[in-house]
Amino acid sequence: MHQSNLGAEDTFEMDTTVRIPTVFQFHYKDYMGNMRFWCVPESFAFPQEINRWNGWRKWLCGTIVVDGSCTWKIKPFRYLKRRDFKLPALQLAFSGEWKPIFSKMMSAPGVEIPHRVDDITEDILRSNYAMATAYLRENFSYIFQQPEDTVSKYTIGTWSKKIKPSFVKKHGTVEDIARLPPETNYNHPKKRKDRSEAMATHPRRKLNRVAVRTTKERSVEHDEASDA
Repeated sequence: MHQSNLGAEDTFEMDTTVRIPTVFQFHYKDYMGNMRFWCVPESFAFPQEINRWNGWRKWLCGTIVVDGSCTWKIKPFRYLKRRDFKLPALQLAFSGEWKPIFSKMMSAPGVEIPHRVDDITEDILRSNYAMATAYLRENFSYIFQQPEDTVSKYTIGTWSKKIKPSFVKKHGTVEDIARLPPETNYNHPKKRKDRSEAMATHPRRKLNRVAVRTTKERSVEHDEASDA
C-alpha cells in the first residue's frame, strides 16, 4: 500500500486546553524593539465592529484567543492597562474606544460587578447591562432618538465618540448638555495658544541685545563721569 509523506502542516494538532496566562506569560519585543514580558500574546487584537452587548461581556469576563497551537483565556478587559498592548494602535483602541463607554456604564447607579469572573452569572451580566443602558438613555437621550435597529448596531467606538462631552454639546439635547459633569482641568478641551498669548504667559528671560548694549554704555558713561 502506498503511503504518502506527511508535511508539517499535516501533522499539526491544535491543543484545545484553555490556559490562563500569568502577568509575565509572554515574552516579545515592544514596538521600540525592547524585549518585555506581557499578559497577552503578541498576536492579540481587539475584535472589530463589535456591538456594545458583546463588548460588555468581554469587558467583564474576558475572551478566548488562539495563539499558534495554544488557546488562552484572556482576563477581563477592565483589568487591562494601556501598557499591556504592544502596538500604539491597540493602545489607542483600548483607551479611546473600549474604556470610555464601559467605564461610563460601570459607573451607573446600581451596577455592581463581582471582582471574580467566576462569580459573574448570565443574570448578573444582563441585569447590570440593563441598568447601565438605562443610565445611558437618561444621560445621553439624543442617541436613543435614532431608530432602535440603528442604535443596536453602533460599535463601541461609535458609543465612546457619542458620549464625549464635546460631542454631546454639539449634538445632544438641552437636558443632555445640562447633565454633563462640570468642566475640570482633566475634561476641559485644551486650546492652542497663539504666539502672542504664549509670549505673554511665558516671557523670555533673556534681555534684548539692544537693551544689554545700552546698559553697558550707561555703565561706561558712569565710570567716565566718576574719573572726571
